[in-house]
Amino acid sequence: MRSLTTLESCTLNGCAQQEEFSPEDTWNRLSKNIREIHKHNASSLSFEENYRYAYNMVMYKSGPMLYKGVCQLVAENVDRLAEEEIMPTFPKGKSSDPVQLGQENELLLRALRRVWDDHTGNMSKLRDLLKYMDRVYTKSNNVPEIWDAGLDVFVKHIVRPPIQDHLVSAILCLIQIERDGYVISRSAVKECVDVLLQLCSSQDSETVYKRDVEPAVLQSSETFYKAEAERLRASCDAPEFLRRVEARFESEKSRTHHYLHSQTGAPLRKILEEHLLAQNLATVINMPNSGLDPMIDLDKLEDLNRLYRLFIMVPSGLPALRRGLKDSILRRGKEINQPSSCTDGGEDVDIETDRMEVETAKPNAKGKARAAGGPSQTLNLALKWVQDILDLKDKFDKVWKDAFVSNREVESAINEAFEDFINLNEKAPEFISLFIDENLKKGLKGKSDTEVDIVLDKTITVFRYLTEKDAFERYYKNHLAKRLLMGRSVSDDAERGMLAKLKVECGYQFTQKLEGMFQDMKISSDTMQAYRNHLRNTT
Repeated sequence: MRSLTTLESCTLNGCAQQEEFSPEDTWNRLSKNIREIHKHNASSLSFEENYRYAYNMVMYKSGPMLYKGVCQLVAENVDRLAEEEIMPTFPKGKSSDPVQLGQENELLLRALRRVWDDHTGNMSKLRDLLKYMDRVYTKSNNVPEIWDAGLDVFVKHIVRPPIQDHLVSAILCLIQIERDGYVISRSAVKECVDVLLQLCSSQDSETVYKRDVEPAVLQSSETFYKAEAERLRASCDAPEFLRRVEARFESEKSRTHHYLHSQTGAPLRKILEEHLLAQNLATVINMPNSGLDPMIDLDKLEDLNRLYRLFIMVPSGLPALRRGLKDSILRRGKEINQPSSCTDGGEDVDIETDRMEVETAKPNAKGKARAAGGPSQTLNLALKWVQDILDLKDKFDKVWKDAFVSNREVESAINEAFEDFINLNEKAPEFISLFIDENLKKGLKGKSDTEVDIVLDKTITVFRYLTEKDAFERYYKNHLAKRLLMGRSVSDDAERGMLAKLKVECGYQFTQKLEGMFQDMKISSDTMQAYRNHLRNTT
């Protein structure tokens, strides 16, 4: 077989004389062979012979006849394929069985792919035969090359009503069947989508997929997820709602990845965010017996983490979560504050003195014992109040760290809520001071020095929320003085360690007077020791 260069050279040198050339006769022979190509009989044809036919038609100014004739033959073949292969597979629409309905629609999509493969295979052969036409005629006449012309023919003769409508309907139907939990042939949808992505409308460069399929998919998805949101609200508690929503996001992401185009992913995700999340934030948080509060009460960290992951997908999600957490903490804080609000609000800085009197009183001193009932109750309330706050803080710290991945905005909301409810209690400065006082006394049973230090560290966190720090200083100075004067401090190191913590929080001026008390005690102790030594020496 001679090369094309030799063939062209022979033609130019007169091997085919102009007076012997007949455009009609040449076209008749070439068109007959093109029809054979469409019938898959190319193997019986001579490539060089057909190339020469096309070459001569261009050379002898019959390019328009060749170009239009080939386009017409391609259109006829595509029409034949549509009628023989695609239209017979149109779904009948009589079955209500999702499996059977899915199979019918898959047949249509696979038929389109077969026709596409047939068409592109034929066009590839024609492109080889008509290379000279593409190189000379199409450029000079500003018309598409034969491959591109073939794509335009496919769009006009295949992607048209009623085929166009059936194709879009089949894709939507299969997507809905899969959303309803049935298995479909994803490959059938993908093969069809791949075809539509390669086809462009003649007016612009927009693909047929973008023009026809994507808008339909988004519209049907919006309708579906509006109804889905209502169904989930009516039938699910909060954790189950979140699990279903997360599963929907994952399934749509998988669907986009496997057989829809990636460009559909973003607008489809926005539909889910709007209808499944943005419109249901408050509903999920406030669901009775299963919303945010119950999940925190039952330590459902996995569900809380899922709530966090979903909520941060939408702009209004994190603010809604912050509000929900603040409301939850404030409600719990008010419950903690409730017992202390029932006692009288007078300042009681002499609790230790009264309690000492009770401890040293004789068994028959009933009057004094009864008088001490008030201070003892206040002490118990203080200890319980601070411990309840510490327990609540530990609980929310764990939720913040494990479920909300240490998000700083969430932490800020938690701190604001604690500060608000702690300062609603007028006795907060006194209670915090009493709690520290009780933990710094000698003979505290059931706790080691390390455990006491951990508790005091946590107490500083509560102190940090306190706005009335001056009131706390008055109480703390009074309690510290009694511990020092009566020798009840667990150790000087523990006392100085606590002062160091307070200094870090409030500065040197806050603890200056308190540190001065230690210096006074040291001077007093040194003076007493010198006096005793003097007495021993003089006697």
